Amino acid sequence: MNRLDLDLRIAVDFGTTFTDKWPGEPEAEKKVPTVLSKNKIGGKRAWGFQCRHLAEDEKWKLFKLLLDPTVHQEQLDQKAIATGKSKNEKENGSWIPEEMKQVRKIVVQYLTQIYIHISQTIPQLIESDSFSQELRDKSWDSMKVEFTFSTPTTWAAPVSQCFRSLVLKAGFGKHNTHSVILGLTEAEAAAVSAANDVKIMNNNILLSIDAGGGTTDLAFVRFINNSFTLEEIHPITGIGVGSTKIDSEFAKLIEERIAKNPSVRLPSDFARKASQSDDFQDCKHKFGLKDSEDGGTEYSTTVAEGDNWTHADFRIDKDSAELKQCFDTTLEKVKHDVSNILEDARNYKSAKATMHVDYIVISGGLGSSPYVLKQLKRYINSLACEKDSCVAGATVVQVQHDAQMVVVKGLLHDRRTNDHTLREYVARANYAIVKSISSRSTSSAVMSAGESIDWRVKYGDTIKACKPTTIRITRILAKAGPWRWTEEIMWLGGKRSHLPTNRQEG
Repeated sequence: MNRLDLDLRIAVDFGTTFTDKWPGEPEAEKKVPTVLSKNKIGGKRAWGFQCRHLAEDEKWKLFKLLLDPTVHQEQLDQKAIATGKSKNEKENGSWIPEEMKQVRKIVVQYLTQIYIHISQTIPQLIESDSFSQELRDKSWDSMKVEFTFSTPTTWAAPVSQCFRSLVLKAGFGKHNTHSVILGLTEAEAAAVSAANDVKIMNNNILLSIDAGGGTTDLAFVRFINNSFTLEEIHPITGIGVGSTKIDSEFAKLIEERIAKNPSVRLPSDFARKASQSDDFQDCKHKFGLKDSEDGGTEYSTTVAEGDNWTHADFRIDKDSAELKQCFDTTLEKVKHDVSNILEDARNYKSAKATMHVDYIVISGGLGSSPYVLKQLKRYINSLACEKDSCVAGATVVQVQHDAQMVVVKGLLHDRRTNDHTLREYVARANYAIVKSISSRSTSSAVMSAGESIDWRVKYGDTIKACKPTTIRITRILAKAGPWRWTEEIMWLGGKRSHLPTNRQEG
C-alpha cells in the first residue's frame, strides 16, 4: 500500500502495564491498562478499565513480558521457588500462564479488544469531527488504514515476528485496505519523539532513556543535515527493568515481614496482591512529590477479602524509606545499564565524529517520576565529572507533556512522509541467509552438495532505511521438480567474535 494514499495512520504502543493508541484516546485517560479478565463477564471479556473492580486473581496482567520465552521460563521458575511447587503444578490465581500457547492466546484476546475499540471509535470521531467529506463517506473497511506497532528493544527478531502474527490474528489488517507493520522499536520511537521536544542542532547527539512499565530502552541518535532527520550511532539496547520492578521489590519486603510472623496465615500470592493494590500503586506514582521522600512519611496498603485468612483484611504500613529502597534497587539496574552503554558508545568506532552527548532525554511512565529524574540527574552529573566523560555539559531533559505517549508520537512522526526520520540504523544482531550449494548430475537432476551461511548484516553495521540489503540467489530447477522454494534466514543476537559458516560450526 502506498503510504501517500493512506486515509489513516494509527500507531499502537502495546505496553506492559498500559497500552497507547493514537489517535482517538479518551480525553480523561490517555492510556488504557493492559489487563484482561480471566473469565467472561455477562458473556463478554472485560479488559482495561473494565477490570478495575476485579480481584487480582481474576485478571491477567503483565502478559506482554511473557511473550519472550526466556522471560516466561524465568517467571515460571521463580514462581516454583516462591510457592514450593514444580513448574508443572497449577496454582489458582497465578498471573503466569503455564504454557506459552496460553500467553499468546491472552495477547490475542487483549489485542482483539483494542482492535474492536479502535474500529468503533475512529469512525465515530470522523463523523463528529472536522474531517474531510471524502473520508466521512467511507466505511471503516473501505478506508486505507496503516497500523504501526512498536516492539520492545529487549525482544529478539523471532519474538517480534511472533508478535506480528498475533496482531494479525487479533483482527488488525483483516480488511484488504488495511495493513500492519512493525515500526520502530520503543527506544527508537522514543528517541525520535524526544528529539522533537528539545532545541537540537546539527550534529547534536541525543541519548534517549525511555523507562516504562516492564523495560527501560536506550538509544543514541545524531541530528543531521540541518533538518529533522536522525541516524543511530550505536546499537539500541534495553533491559527488563521498569516500574514493575518496584512492585517486585515491594512484594519482597512483604514476604520478609510474613516470614518473621509465621503465625499469620496468608495465601502464597498475598505479597503480589499487595504490590498490585490500588493503594500501593497510588503511593508509587506520587513518590517524589513534595514531602513524600521524608523518612517520617507513612503509607498504608489494604488487601481485603481473603478465604481462610487470619483476619478479614490486612493493612500494611510502610514508610517512605522502604518505598525509597524499592525505587533505589530498581534505579541501580538502570544506572548500571546507562553506564555500560555510555562506555560502549565512547569506545564505539565512529568514522563521522567523536562521541559526545549533548542531550539526555528521559521519558516513559517510570521516567516521568520526579524521584527518578532527580536520581538520574545526580548520577549523570557524577559521570560528567569523570575523566574523558562523554556526558560532560550534557543537558538532562524530562519529557513533561504526555511523557507516556512518546512512543506513539515517534512512530507516527517516522511514518508521516516517504523520508524516514530515522534514516540510519545500527544493527543489534547478525543476519544471514543459508545458501544451498547445488550441482547437476548427468541425468540433469538437481543434487545438493551442501550449504553455506552467508552473513549479510553483522552487529554494529550501519543500515540505511531506504537502501535494503539484497542478495542474488541462483537456483537450478529440474523440469519435473517443484518451482517454489523457501530460503532460510539465520539470526544471531549480539556481538560475536566468530560467526559460523555452516551448521556444524553453529
